[in-house]
Parts: sequence; structure tokens; C-alpha cells
Amino acid sequence: VLVPLKDATAKDLYDKVITFFNLNKIPYKTNLIGFASDGANMMVGTINSFSSRLISDIPHIFLMKCICHSFHLCASNACTMLPSAIEELTRDIYNYFSNSPKRVETFRVSKIYKCKNS
Repeated sequence: VLVPLKDATAKDLYDKVITFFNLNKIPYKTNLIGFASDGANMMVGTINSFSSRLISDIPHIFLMKCICHSFHLCASNACTMLPSAIEELTRDIYNYFSNSPKRVETFRVSKIYKCKNS
């Protein structure tokens, strides 16, 4: 079910979710054991976030940030330390091979591939 939000705030989201649970007679305080989301401050910040509001209602709730999103943020930050030419080279290599099975196969049978994988 998609529930329209008036504002993109933690309070509005929390109010809508809790209202949905209550209208549908879902005992969320006893049935909800965990919550997972991306790492956005609005969702998992320590003060005034969706999860901080859940914790005030359900102290035992298990919270988990998306590990893929966290890894992406770490990798993006780490890449800022590299020269931009490395990112450009990586994109160029990807673009060269993407959607070209012939190029991938040519590389696979090449000496470079064989040396690396032997």
C-alpha cells in the first residue's frame, strides 16, 4: 500500500505509518521486531528520525541500515582520494566491454586474462 505523505519528514512518515497500523488493527508495538532502511539521517539519525521515534515506542526493536548503501558511501568517499583519471579509465574500460560479448570473449582468450588467472 502506498500512503501519500504531506511532508518528507521523519514525523510525517512516522505518523502515517502508525496511523496505517492503527487503522488496520495491527498491534505494531508487539508485532514489529525490526526495521531496515537506507542510512539517511531522516530514517536512522539519533535525534528526531523515524527510527528514534520507533525506539521510543518499541525499545527492543532491531534496527539495521542497508549495508549496500553504507558500502557505496564508503567507496565513494574513498574514491575521492584517487586521481580522477583512474575513475575515467575504469568507466572507459567498462564502456568498452559492456554490451559487447565479442570483446569480452576476445579478452577472455587473451594472454593478459590467462596470465592473471593462472
